Order: sequence, then structure tokens, then C-alpha cells
Amino acid sequence: MEHLSSFCRVWSRFGCVLLMSAIGLWLQAQPHDVILRVQMPDPNMEAVVEVDGEMLAMVTGAWGAKEATVAVDGPFEYRFGTPAAALGVAWETVTGDCANGGLRNATATSDEAMAVVCFNACAPCEGCSDPFSMNYDPLAAAGSPASNCLGSGQGGCTYAGAVNFQASAQWDNGSCAFEMGTSDCPDHDGDGLVAVGDMLILLSSFGEACAVGSATYTNPLEVLIQQQIDGLSWSEKIAQIHRNTFWTTPDNSNPPIPGFTMSDGPHGVRFSDATSFPVGIGIAASWNRELAHDVGFAMGTEFHAYSKHQQLGPAVDLCRDPRNGRSPETGGEDPFLTAHMNVEVVRGIQKQPVIATIKHFNGVNQQVDRHNVNHVMTQRQLMEHYGYNFRRVMQDAGALSVMNAYNKVNGDKCAESADLLNGILKSRWGFPFYVVSDWGSVWDASKALKSGCDLEMDVDVSSFEEQLTSDYVNGFIDDQDLDRAVRRVLRVKYLTGMMDNFPQGNPITGANTPEHQALCLDAGREAIVLLKNEENILPLNTGQTVAMVGPSAAVAQLDGFGSSWVDPPYSITPLQGVLNKIPSGQIEFAPGCDIHSTDTTGFALARAAAEASDVVVFVGGLDPTQEGENYAPGPVDRTGGSVELPGMQQLLIQELAEVNPNLIVVLKSGGICSVPDAIDDMKGFLYAFYPGMEGGNAIADVLFGDFNPSGKLPVTMPVDDAQMPDWNADFSDDYNTGYRYYDELDITPQFPFGFGLSYTEFVIDNLQLDAASVAQGTPITATVDVTNVGGMAGAEVVQLYLDNQAAPVWMPEKELKGFEKVFLQPGEMATVSFTLGANELFYFDEALDRYEVAVGDYMLYAGGGSDALVTSVGFSVTSGQPAADFEVTRVFSVPRYPVEGDSLILCAMVKNPGTQTVLMDEAVEVAFSIAGAEVAATELLLDTLNIGGATMLCASTGTYTVEGEEDLEVFATVDGNNVWNELIEDNNTLVHNIDVVSATEIVPNLCYLKPVTATSQESGALGASQAVDGDYATRWSSEFSDPQVITVDLLDVYNLNEIALAWETAYSSEFKINVSLDGAQYTTLVHETNADGGYDLYYPDVDARYIQVECLQRATQWGHSLWEIQAFGQLVVGMPEQPTPEVQLLPNPAQDEVRFEGLPGEVQMQLFTMTGQRLWAGGVRNGDPVALPRLRMPSGMYVVRLEAGEFRSSLNLVVD
Repeated sequence: MEHLSSFCRVWSRFGCVLLMSAIGLWLQAQPHDVILRVQMPDPNMEAVVEVDGEMLAMVTGAWGAKEATVAVDGPFEYRFGTPAAALGVAWETVTGDCANGGLRNATATSDEAMAVVCFNACAPCEGCSDPFSMNYDPLAAAGSPASNCLGSGQGGCTYAGAVNFQASAQWDNGSCAFEMGTSDCPDHDGDGLVAVGDMLILLSSFGEACAVGSATYTNPLEVLIQQQIDGLSWSEKIAQIHRNTFWTTPDNSNPPIPGFTMSDGPHGVRFSDATSFPVGIGIAASWNRELAHDVGFAMGTEFHAYSKHQQLGPAVDLCRDPRNGRSPETGGEDPFLTAHMNVEVVRGIQKQPVIATIKHFNGVNQQVDRHNVNHVMTQRQLMEHYGYNFRRVMQDAGALSVMNAYNKVNGDKCAESADLLNGILKSRWGFPFYVVSDWGSVWDASKALKSGCDLEMDVDVSSFEEQLTSDYVNGFIDDQDLDRAVRRVLRVKYLTGMMDNFPQGNPITGANTPEHQALCLDAGREAIVLLKNEENILPLNTGQTVAMVGPSAAVAQLDGFGSSWVDPPYSITPLQGVLNKIPSGQIEFAPGCDIHSTDTTGFALARAAAEASDVVVFVGGLDPTQEGENYAPGPVDRTGGSVELPGMQQLLIQELAEVNPNLIVVLKSGGICSVPDAIDDMKGFLYAFYPGMEGGNAIADVLFGDFNPSGKLPVTMPVDDAQMPDWNADFSDDYNTGYRYYDELDITPQFPFGFGLSYTEFVIDNLQLDAASVAQGTPITATVDVTNVGGMAGAEVVQLYLDNQAAPVWMPEKELKGFEKVFLQPGEMATVSFTLGANELFYFDEALDRYEVAVGDYMLYAGGGSDALVTSVGFSVTSGQPAADFEVTRVFSVPRYPVEGDSLILCAMVKNPGTQTVLMDEAVEVAFSIAGAEVAATELLLDTLNIGGATMLCASTGTYTVEGEEDLEVFATVDGNNVWNELIEDNNTLVHNIDVVSATEIVPNLCYLKPVTATSQESGALGASQAVDGDYATRWSSEFSDPQVITVDLLDVYNLNEIALAWETAYSSEFKINVSLDGAQYTTLVHETNADGGYDLYYPDVDARYIQVECLQRATQWGHSLWEIQAFGQLVVGMPEQPTPEVQLLPNPAQDEVRFEGLPGEVQMQLFTMTGQRLWAGGVRNGDPVALPRLRMPSGMYVVRLEAGEFRSSLNLVVD
């Protein structure tokens, strides 16, 4: 069906009449004035406006336009005209400052709309509807909004004498995106020019009256969020968007809003006994989407198990140069591979109540001077090559957070770049969630906030607060800036489940499980790439003797240096892996050399081991001393600055080959290493990257044929440094590096992108298309056959590459546009299908400032690697009618974990990989169905849906109330009523499962952030509060002596039915758990005399306020150490709210300071929030003034604890 929007077309003798129904977003509570304006071709021409059938005269007003004022209280129809005949109609919108009601945001304080109607033509050309966007007719009357275009027609504005554009305001920052109109306006007045006299410019302006939340169409989630924002003070809002400890943001007590607990990293939970999976570039080497999803789900499970709300990963950076110290975290050199692998990683992570954070946006390329280096990138590179990976992961997987990079891009810090954050990420691509800063990446807090950095995890919390407060007072930032960031943070807290019924994690059942260990082994095996296998030296047989040589043979290299490092409970070295295959008597071991030193004294023993064995396995590569993140004491990019294998490793390989030609080399690293001096000395060559904690077993499985290698290189391996492009900050001089660079300069690398051998053989042929020609944006489907012609079962990665010969800009010789990993038995054949739509053919046209599909010829190539493209076929793209393409990529419910009786808010992420921008306020319906019945639906777009963009829509009609405890299956269908003529009609539905929980399952940890004391602590960073912070990466550790005691005050009396102790490695072999009602008389519940650490769980039935762990005997030479103390139960008796009579707290309520009367000398004071978060501690005496930390103390209730020997007192403090 052709989409006619809300225009009704009627012919008249003067030209045409356009009647428009003002759609949605109107206020019902009270009438308000609307100013309607029209700018006539002749200023002397009279004008009238008809409103709901009533004709009103218009007078000359602002900018020389005709205007009339009308009072309205709801939707209305209107049209402009002259006394002789109607000329046209303006289109209307609601005022921008009604965003507080859950409606769209606008930069204009009162929205103004413009439409241009060509005389004698009925097609309107819609102009920008935001006067602050500076996109109006530069030839209009001086001083009018229509004259505010920057430059004569620059940026695609609607202006006289030019091709007409449809322009839609991007409401987050007022920038515009443009869509080409069908034709110029005709030369109506016959003067030989298409000018103002040939156009009717229609303007309208709304008044300021606004009733919050009273609109006929609202976004219910945004209304809910606004209610929270309205209840927050300025200080409380600031607390929502910055950290209070290194890994956390603060809780808010009233209204109750939990803070975030975060942790690195991209391949596992940092600082915990978690599973260390292969690094990002290793997962990319598997080319296995299903595996990537499974690893993501396992990581999400472990982050949740360790009570982390947010995973600071995955990194979706491109490996522009393998010498970049953070190459291990990347997804390789190709944006398509990086995007599609990480789409699955993020989908897996976010199946759990964990926020995936894709990073680092954008342009990470080096660690040297990473805070200051300025990367020069074209807009096309940002939108296309270096943006595709972020855009697809954000849109297709619904990543809930994006982290900025440290570096600058085109002169601005990434955290402070309005172009990157507000412009590209949020406005163009439609990212609806929050941007979090990398630690220490913000230099100007207010600039970062205004530019779109929503959550600042900066190093200096106080300076952040002080700058925002000062800049607010001075008018540099305002409430809208702050509210916009808080709104995005709260949106994610609702969608991820933090605000309702958030489930407890359990590291015993959820972390480092046998299933995760098996998955880690699987991932490590699939990440291994077989590069050489001369004379079929591999696989080995178990009867051979093996010399294990090399600096990494007996070391489980897990990662480079930096924040992504994971400390697993164990790790398997290659030597251990081989020992699991053959007896120790068949193995000779000699390291031979270090990773990087010039010492050759170990060569002799290594040569002797090689000479005495049937085969030699050399294991080397890099380690944390050679590559990593740039912060002390880590390395700065690749040590030595060379891509070649460092130290004496190549020389040792050569000498080993002299005494035993049956040499197999295994390299482990993040950034790839070339081996120009030794490549001819090895018969077998495996690249394992950093294969995870099961890496040794994975390598052994491949060496001995228990697993047929199927990995493919995610990067190009050059012959040597001479083949590498210049490693600099100018991204425009290297053809986007990688295989594109090698293709462009006709360079043959050592091993190309996508290369990888197998122990079997495959034939790929018969590439066919379902059409020889398609219109722009219409999908085309390619099929290709793959057959296992060898004698062993195995997997092949079928790769599809596109040669875009049609684009009017430089394009690479070929680009990856599809891949599929296929497992086949010997003799088995499969047909693989690839569909290429507009998203796969897009290039970014900088002149038109949008994604385009070029008309012309294309070639497709298929094969098992970028250099092994054995079958090809061509097709053409013809000019086609622009059309949108709606696709639901993510469904959300609020609550995320509902209980019986909850009413659901249902939302959907919708992307538009089509060729037509869909304007704000257009009718785009997403219908939500449960059990075959539609239960809710959206009505209108609240944001423009750009070409290549996305938006989030929440149902505004219909409600669904949960009945029972069965999980719900929701079908979300966009444009099911076929209002829009889409490019693809069969991709509009997504099925989503909602996990309904029992009310009895919702049990908070009573110890969380409660007051806690201990007899000692090892250091300031290992205090008692770390055992009740809900974070399994922090811990309490005592001094190295016995006994020690840690006590938690629950603040109220509870009937306890569960107590859990999570011990660190330094556990107590003997301990007691004691409980008390008054903190003086304790009863022993548990006395363990032969404990073994780990996770101890007990099920008492006892009333208590205090829980005490009495640590009697250390199991190690270190102290007693607990990750977490947890308790669960039901409230029995609440604490008295009145202060004890012996001590007076004055004044109460207080503002800036307090003092005490009645203290028995000097006492220790602690100040807590009502949720148990400690804000301040120190010694106090009678009458001494105590300054309150007001930046962290919004108005509300607090708890003061006073202790000195036997003296204890608890007082409630009210802060105005």
C-alpha cells in the first residue's frame, strides 16, 4: 500500500489543497494557544485559515508571514487558503517542552513547523520543524527561521531554486537528516527561475502551555521515568550519572533507585574465580556465530552470578594495526565479521539481567599517548567502515550501553564529541540507551554531558560534581542536559530489571561451572587456525615422542596486559594438555628461550630435546609484557614496535629445525605475529591467539586430531614489517587497512584474511542468485554449495565477498558480506544461503549526508578464504522507489521479571535498513501479542527513523496483566497492517520470552550495604564494607593472625532462613556463625572445624539483628578473607525511629553540619544511607561541629552510628 501519511489531496482551480489531520501528541488538560502562520508568495496577498470548519482571518505577523491565534484543547484539522481559494495546509506538532510528559525531546522551546508546497503541484516538500536546527530557506525574509540555514543550500536544506528535500529534525540535538524529494518545484510564475515566488512556505508555531503527562499519546515507560526524575533533587540526579566507588554508582534512597555495579571485561569477569574464555580476537577466529552466542550467554550468567549489573565488554574495535596493545580485545580487521560475531555475544550476555557495554567508540588504534592522540577520520569512515561494527551491534542486539574511547577524533575527545555521541550514535543511528565514559576519559564534565556522555566513571568524583554544579549556576548546562542523561540511565535500569524484582546471582551455581569449562574448551579449539600442514605432519599419533619447547609451552598465556585480564580458578598449559594425551615418558620439555630476551643459553637443552624426539612442538608468541593496555606498569603497544615474533624465538625455531625437521609451531597472542625468518623451517603451523583457560587442552586436541581445526584468520598476517601500512593517526591514508590495503596495492601477505586449513578438504562451488537484477534496496539471495571431499568430519567457513563497482566513491576490491560455518561428514554436501539487502550494499554519501545504495553493477565471490574465492556471479541494481524496511530486533518488558498481577509495559527496538527515512509522528505500529491475542500496540514514531537508523517504541494502547506464574511468549510485529510499502515484508515479527517469577523467589540480601565492623583489615582497600557491597570482585581481608571477627548489623530484626559465606582463597578452616538481637549476647548457630572454603550455605530458623562470623583458624598463611556475607529472611521488628535519650543530635533536621551532646568522650561516628551505604566516618566529641558531605547527601533520612568500647548508639538524622 502506498503510504500517504495524513495528507488528503483535493484539486482546486488555484492549484491544490492539502488537508492534514493533526496527529497525536496533543494536550487534553487545558486549552492553549496555537499560533498558525503562513508565508505567502506575495506579502500583500490575503490569507485565511480554517480550523475545524471555522474560517479565521489572518493578519501580518512575524517575518512578514500571515498569522492567526486559535485556542485548542485536542487534535484538530485546519487548512490555509486565500479568500479566493485554498492554497495549502501546514502540518503541526506538539511543543518541545512537553517532553517531560514522556513525549519526544526537542531543542526548541516552542516547536515550529515548516512545509513547502509547490504551486500547481500537490506533492509537499517537508522542511525541518526545529528552528534551532538551522535548516530553513536562506532566501526567505531576513530574520525568519526560514533564513537560518548555514550556507547557501548547504546540508540539503529546502531552499528556492534547488532540488527539494524532505528534512526531519533529530530531536536530541537539532541536527537534520535529509531525503531527496522527487523533483524541483515547477517555474510557476514563468520568470525562468524556481524561486520563492513559486513556493508557498507554511509555518506554524505552538504556544508554551503544557500539562505534563496529559497527552492523548504518551510513552508509558517515559512517563514512569519522568516520575522518578521529578522526585530527584539536583544532587540526586548528579549521583545517577557518576560513580561513587571505582566500580559502582550510588544507590538512591528516596525514591529507591539502585546503583550500578560494573566489572571488566570482554572475555570474562575480572578479579574473580571466573571462567577465562578466549579473547575477542580468538572468538572472531572461530567464525562461529552460535559459539559466540553461547560464550556471551555464559559470560552474562557469570557476571550476574557475581552480582554485576554491567559487563564492560565486548570490545567491538577493529584491529587496524596488530601492534596496537589492545588487539586481543578486538574482533579482527573486518567490520562485518566483528559486527556479526559480537551481535551474538551481546545477545547472549543480555539474555541475563546484565548490561552489555560495547566499546570503545571510536577509533582505538594505539596505546601510546592514548588520551591525547587525535585520529583524523572522514565522516564516511565514521558512518561506514569504522561505524558499521558499532551500528549493527547496537541495533541488531540492542546493546544497552556504549563506552567511549580515550582518544580524540577530529579534534574532540571521544567522551566530549557531540558529533560522535549526540550526532552519529544517538540521532543518526537511534541509540536510545546510555553512553558510559571510560575511566579517566572525561576532561570537561559539562562538555561531555552536553555532547552525549551520560554516565561519567571518571577518576575524580568531587571535581565532576563541582564542575557540573558550577556550570549549572553559570548557565552553561541546564536541567534538560542533566535530565536527558538521567533519563537514559533510568531507562536501562528499568529495561534490565534493576527497578523491579531483580533476581539474585549465585557464583556457586552460575560461575565456572563444568558446562562453562566445557564451553571454554570448545571455544579454544574453534579459535585455533591451521596455517601450514606440510606432509600431513598433523595430526600427531599418541605413539610418537614429543619435544615441548618454547617460552609458552609450560605457560597458559591468557591475555595481554590490562583491564580485560581474568583470573581463572585454573588454567591449562600446552604441556599439561599434551600430558593429558600421552605418558610423560614420551615427552621432553625445554623452554629454550624467553618471550623477548636475547638470552640463548637455553638453546642447547632445547636442541637436545628436539633431537631426541619424533616431533617438536614449539609454543611461543606474546604475553602481557609484549602487548597490552597503556597504564602502569603495562606495556605501550607492541614492545619493540615490530609485527614480527619478538626476542630469539625465530632463531630458536630455525635451530630446532636443523636437528629435527618435524617441527610444529604454535603461537599464542592477540595482535598477530609474522615469522619471516622461520616460516620455511616449520612443517606445521597453528595460530591459537589467547585460547582461554582450557587453551592447553584445546591445543592438544588439535595436535592429536581429537578436534579438526576449523578457525580462520580474522586478520591478515603480513610477511614482515615492510608490508605494513604506516601506523599513524590519519585513518584516511591506508584504504581502511587489512585485506583492503593489500588488495589495493596488490601485495601478497604471508597468510590472508579468512585463511585456515583443515584435516579434511572442502569444495565450494555453484554460486547462484535468485535474480540477475534488483531495484535499490530490494534484497537479493545468493546460494552456494559446499562439499566435504576428504576423509574426516570437519567444518568449513563459507565466505561471501562483494565487489561494489557501482558506487561513485572509492570502494575496496572486495568486502566480506556473508559467512557461515558448516559442519559436514565425509562426502556430505550442504547449500548455504546469503541474503543481501540495503544494509549490505550501503555506502555513506557525504554530499547527500545519508546511506545510499548505488545503481549499477556488482560482483559476488564465494570461497573458503579471501584469497580462495573460487566461484562468482554478477548482478545489477536499478533505480527504485525509496522505501522503508522495518525490523524488530529486540523486545523489552517492564518489569523484566514480572510476578502475577503485574501490568506490563511492552517496548520494541525497531531498525530501518531501508532506503527511506520515516519522519517523526508518522504512524508506525508495533503490535504485541500473547497467546494469539493482541494485547498492546504503539501508535506513532516519537523520533525520526533514519535510513540505517533505529528507534525504540513502547506500547501506548492496551495493557496486559500477568496471570499465573507461567513464562510468557510475546510476538512483536511491526507494520502488521501493511500501512507501509516495505522493501521486505516477511521480517517484521520477533518472538520474545518473558520470565515470570514467583513472588516467593524475590528475596533481597539483608546484608547488602548494611553497617559492618571487623577486628582488623589487611589494608584500606580490603575493609569490612567490601564483604557486604554485593560485589564478588571486592573482599574483606583481615590481618595475618587469629582469631578475627566480622559483624554485620541488619538494622532491624529478621527471621533468618538462609546465611551464605563466600570465601576468598584465604579462607577460615575453623569458624563460627553467631547471631544476636542486641549486639551484646550472641548465640552460635554454626561451628565448622574442618572447613574447605568456597561457598558455605546454611538454613537457620532464628530471629536476629546482628550476624557475626568468628574466624578462629586460618587455612593459609594469609588472613581471613570473605568476598560476601549474605542473609535472607523476613522482617520481624523494625528499629525505633526516635534517637536514644542519652545522646542528642543537634540540629535535627540539619542542613550543613551537626553536633552531639551526651557523648562519653571521643567516639567513632559513621554516617549511612537508609540502604546501608557508608558516607562518612571519623572521631567526634561533645559539641564538636561535624560537616555533612552534602554533595552525597540529598534531602532525606540517614542513620548515624556512634561507638566507643561498650558504648553504642544509633540515631536517625533528617537532612533538609
